[in-house]
Amino acid sequence: MGTRAASNLWLIDKAPIDEITGARLPSKEQVLLRYYHHHREMGKTASGSRKAVVEEVLPFWSRAGIPTTTVIHAGTKLSKLVKAFNDLKKNKNKDRPKHRMDEEIFKGDLQEIFDLAHSSSLQRADVKDEDKEFLRSQREDRGELSMAGIDLVTAREVEKRSSTELDSSGSGNVKTATLPG
Repeated sequence: MGTRAASNLWLIDKAPIDEITGARLPSKEQVLLRYYHHHREMGKTASGSRKAVVEEVLPFWSRAGIPTTTVIHAGTKLSKLVKAFNDLKKNKNKDRPKHRMDEEIFKGDLQEIFDLAHSSSLQRADVKDEDKEFLRSQREDRGELSMAGIDLVTAREVEKRSSTELDSSGSGNVKTATLPG
């Protein structure tokens, strides 16, 4: 693409991004811009782009200590976001109040988190209260709280548990656990 303005996505007026960064859960805008980076600039298929973006976004949720939906459902959610964007784009030249209102609603929603939390995340006992509060704050006001580095206390607990738990078959195989972050 020739100029920066030519590479900007319609309605968002930003160029696709090379990576998702920050200490907050990714927004719908960041995810959409990242999707189009994979799809347009890297030449991946729609499904390949979707898979790559979901794989990039899930570690943010893991670092936050919040259980997520399945990878399949995350991909479906991204597909719906892309479809909504493309549907609006098809009607961009129609000058009807409904189309303009739909565009404004979509633009406003882009600042919300790309919510991949499991439906029972806030009710689960294994999720820390501070992680639940972080999720609530990100859903309400993305600017309020942000993530620090890796929670070292939790990381040590997970590491200790994973090294001491043996396979129930008694074969001596050690179960592995994934560390957050």
